Amino acid sequence: MRSFHLDTTGLSARNRRILALGVRGGDGDTPVPLSELIATATGDIESLTVDDLTTLVEDLRAGATARIDGFAEMTAEEQNAALAEAQSARDALVTLTAAIETRETEASEREAQAQALLDEINGTGVESGDGESGDGDAGDGSGDGESGDAGDAGEGDGAGDGDAGEGEGDGAASGDGDAGGESGDNVVPIAASRVTRVEPRGTHLTKPRKRTSAPDARLVLTASANATGTPAGTTFDLDTGPGRERFAATLLRSINAGRNYRGPRVELPIASIGAYDPREVYGAERTLNRDAESNARKIDAVTSLSAIRGQGGICAPPPIQYDLPILGTDARPVRDGGMLARFGADRGGIRTLPPAMLADVTGGVGVWTEANDVTPSSPSVKPCVRLDCPEETETLVDAITQCLTVGNFRARYFPEQVAEWVTKVAQYAARVAETKMLTEIGAGSHQVTAGRSSGDMGTTRAVLAALDLHNARLRNFHRMDPEFPVRVGLPAWLLDNMIVDLSREQPGAATERLATADSLLTSFFTERNMNVTWFIDGETGQIFGGQSDGHLTAWPSHVIGYVYPEGTWLGLDGGSLDIGVTRDATLNTVNDFQMFSEIMEGVHFHGYESTRLDIDICPSGATSAAIAFNPCASSS
Repeated sequence: MRSFHLDTTGLSARNRRILALGVRGGDGDTPVPLSELIATATGDIESLTVDDLTTLVEDLRAGATARIDGFAEMTAEEQNAALAEAQSARDALVTLTAAIETRETEASEREAQAQALLDEINGTGVESGDGESGDGDAGDGSGDGESGDAGDAGEGDGAGDGDAGEGEGDGAASGDGDAGGESGDNVVPIAASRVTRVEPRGTHLTKPRKRTSAPDARLVLTASANATGTPAGTTFDLDTGPGRERFAATLLRSINAGRNYRGPRVELPIASIGAYDPREVYGAERTLNRDAESNARKIDAVTSLSAIRGQGGICAPPPIQYDLPILGTDARPVRDGGMLARFGADRGGIRTLPPAMLADVTGGVGVWTEANDVTPSSPSVKPCVRLDCPEETETLVDAITQCLTVGNFRARYFPEQVAEWVTKVAQYAARVAETKMLTEIGAGSHQVTAGRSSGDMGTTRAVLAALDLHNARLRNFHRMDPEFPVRVGLPAWLLDNMIVDLSREQPGAATERLATADSLLTSFFTERNMNVTWFIDGETGQIFGGQSDGHLTAWPSHVIGYVYPEGTWLGLDGGSLDIGVTRDATLNTVNDFQMFSEIMEGVHFHGYESTRLDIDICPSGATSAAIAFNPCASSS
């Protein structure tokens, strides 16, 4: 049976790795799935070269970037899966970069050892010359031929007269001279091993060793306690690609950790700069050199049985993790999501005149026939309505205040907690402001309720049926242009309720309801010429409470929405007052300071009609009942 061998000579590292993963058919260069890249990175990488590892790092980075591309458009499940895979890729990258650095360090050490051996070999060998003697130090000057150590260059045994080493030769320094002072003709001496020699060097002269490489003065950064996701003291070797990438990743995580900070300027050191010295990082007892015996003692002190027995258990206290998770957002969809037509209120408020309704002008329109023109009686005169001065409406802005008292020690030595609290205060201020706006819009609207459709329809059909009826009446009553949009504000959790409702439909639906996207649900409204704002907060009863032990918290039994012609409600922006850090005599006495800010805003009704619509809902998946139908019945 003949066997074949695939010769990979000349293939690039990337192509060799592709062969290792398996040949992929098809046109074009199909990217390797991120899961396979992670499996390769977390598997046996000993067989991969440094070039292979570098290529794998590049592919992992590209794959992880592509995996979280379009993150905002993903569903919650897709986002969780993308995050999990991206985190696995990040962990694999840390392992790979560490392996690359280790291999590069080992390669550098091997090259240094090889060069040192070459230096020793060249320094111990013969020097060419026309009969010059190898001036080596004599041994003890005795006449019994006792050897004399001649150092690195031209070592030899001392001659009997004490001036040994001055042997004559044809172009070679004398090596071992005997007691009679004979020259070492063409004899190449062999020096004692530097490892086994134990006698002191004394005053032996040696040639200065030629430096073959520059001292290790690589530029590195040392991570501080503020470096998010990286232990303090970690070094980043900026002379290597992996070192630069690890520092860039750490810097990006640190920036993202403080992205929502809204307080005063704070400078947080991420890393300190300096030249790399292994002794500074590992200490003298963990730094190996060229002395074999010294290295053996250092290794034995750590890895010997006695050392291992003496180091059992965890003696040191575990490190403190200063990073604090920050969950939530300070987004303002009611204010910024289209529900309000925003205007600046430089004078702290606004005053407007209400628009006229169709009912206000009915007395100014009539029909004047030809018969009535001959004998005016019905009507006797042409109707006319008088334009009166309407009563003004006025709205003043309110202030949403934020204040946080912080100790100087806390701000200096635990900035992560300060950043977290500043973020949470901003999030709660956003909830208070949004809820206040929705409550005021509801108070200025008609209070309308809607039960579920006949047959107790599920949430989706109940909400859409109620809005269809409301908007049909609204457009007809005000004689609106069919293209004029209606604004609808609904809580974002209603989307999830509708998804549950559609997933519980009976089998046989045209669309697979278990995979209903938010964009499809939103299209149910936009196709009806409704502009929808999905807000995060809501009035009382519209915000979920915390989950406790026991049964899963139930859905609200009704949803409150706000419906009105586009542009009916105005958003008043009175500006903001950001004092920042406040210090005074009272705060100084207790070593504290305050961070204070406030925003002035309000909502103003300036339109024809607004409705606060309270709809009973239940995500039951119920649809209309089947209708009896006999296809064989006579059409007559």
